[in-house]
Amino acid sequence: MPEPRPDMFGFIEAIHDLQLANGLRLLVLPRPEIPSVALACYLPTGSTMDPAGKEGLANLVARGIGDGTPTRSKEELDETIDFVGGSYQFSAGMEGSSGGMQFLAEHLPLALELMADTLQNPLFPPEEVDRGRKQLVGSIKSQLERPGDLCERRYVEQLLAGTPYGHNVDGDILTLEGMTRDDLVGFHQALYGPQQLVVTVVGDCDPAAVARMVEERFGAWAPHSTEALPPAVPAAPDRVVAEVIDRPVHQANIRLGFPAIPRLHPDYAPFVMMNYILGGASLASRITVTVRDNQGLAYQVASRYTPMRHLGLFTVVLQTSNTTANQALEGVCTEMRRMKEDLVTEEELADARSFYRDRFPLTIETNGSMAGQLLNIGRYGLPVTHFCDSLEELAAVTREDIQRVAQQYLTEDRFVLTVVGNAAEARIPYGEPQAVGSGV
Repeated sequence: MPEPRPDMFGFIEAIHDLQLANGLRLLVLPRPEIPSVALACYLPTGSTMDPAGKEGLANLVARGIGDGTPTRSKEELDETIDFVGGSYQFSAGMEGSSGGMQFLAEHLPLALELMADTLQNPLFPPEEVDRGRKQLVGSIKSQLERPGDLCERRYVEQLLAGTPYGHNVDGDILTLEGMTRDDLVGFHQALYGPQQLVVTVVGDCDPAAVARMVEERFGAWAPHSTEALPPAVPAAPDRVVAEVIDRPVHQANIRLGFPAIPRLHPDYAPFVMMNYILGGASLASRITVTVRDNQGLAYQVASRYTPMRHLGLFTVVLQTSNTTANQALEGVCTEMRRMKEDLVTEEELADARSFYRDRFPLTIETNGSMAGQLLNIGRYGLPVTHFCDSLEELAAVTREDIQRVAQQYLTEDRFVLTVVGNAAEARIPYGEPQAVGSGV
């Protein structure tokens, strides 16, 4: 594979990487040719921080960040953002919460002011807390009625059970209905602070001016005293752990997988390449070609690798008719086994290398996408040279590396399995069929 062209990474020298005295990390990339700015922020305040019995709290707090402050009501915030043609979104994930903004360059001071005010001084009006809670309850009820969503939800709960990861980010109906405004205020006061906050700004801006504005708006925010310890992660299953949810549907929705390596693991690059060849390539992956195209056993089949700071998840997503579900599962396991037994071909390796090399420009094309990339650098504590470092690491992966990680991490005979389908037709050889209703 040709080495990445040096001019692909010329922007790295223009990135300004600063840290405030209170711990906030600021990453700024000027792009004067684009008359707009994108802002993003990240805090390690995800669902793994939910207290027991308050599952869903981190997400409810994140949803309430833009619902008003002591000096701006929700309506005033929305009107201000709409008036200047901007946007602002904030949400929670498993390990953290993040937000993004898009504004014309001339409104950058306003954007930073709104971000700082909402992060530091959320009001959490009772009526908005109640509205957000009801929306989430309604969303969960809808998820539990849709086979694909139900399968995904139950799979994550089963895969990560017994750990802080082991519940849906949205929480569940019972925990949400018991939450109060005081819960949101207490969570924010205890866990929102500048010491692990990452802020990124990309677009038509002057880095020195941005640094001054961020210092003015965030510099007085005092760090909180709560020490966030790394969350416990689940152990790899030592057998097939299955749940078959009986539903009168024509298609079986299936998830199977296991905990995988985190983002900063030394085997990250070969694991990414292995996943791409096995099931990550949309049309050319092994399980797609074999199970769907050649054998006609699936409507959809793919694998995904979700890396986080403390944990990774490897998952195969499969949708098939009930009557072919068992064959499709065996086909997936056979391809996982083959990854361990045989070296991938030179053509497969070359295709994976080309994909990541050619895809790279698209990941930094817009101000918003670049702000997100810088946010990942801050989230994982990576150097700004990560852009070229990661491509070089992927380019250096060999066929032997891929076989090694497949042998070490793929467990085609030990995984968590969730199936939502007609149990009598599917005849899944694992687990006892059970009916799961909308009250889960």
